[in-house]
Amino acid sequence: MTSPFTELLASKIRTALEQDWQNVIAVSEFIHANVEESSKEFACSARLTTELEHHGFTVEHGVAGMDTAFRTVEHGVAGMDTAFRASFGSPSAA
Repeated sequence: MTSPFTELLASKIRTALEQDWQNVIAVSEFIHANVEESSKEFACSARLTTELEHHGFTVEHGVAGMDTAFRTVEHGVAGMDTAFRASFGSPSAA
């Protein structure tokens, strides 16, 4: 079930991705080129948090006692939660 708000949010996300698509690809390629052992994704974590901060997010580092874990919480519309989760890494780096 969608609402006018979720349709608007999806449209805004699509537009933001289209406007910054080259950077989205660059970040993806960086992660692919920098395979790191699970829970030791220091370079990739740093790249992602730098990107988030560059786009105005406040990043909380070291979440759940993990040096590479982070989160950002932005407040907007009351009663509406949207989450994006990313998990990356390799059980054992090649």
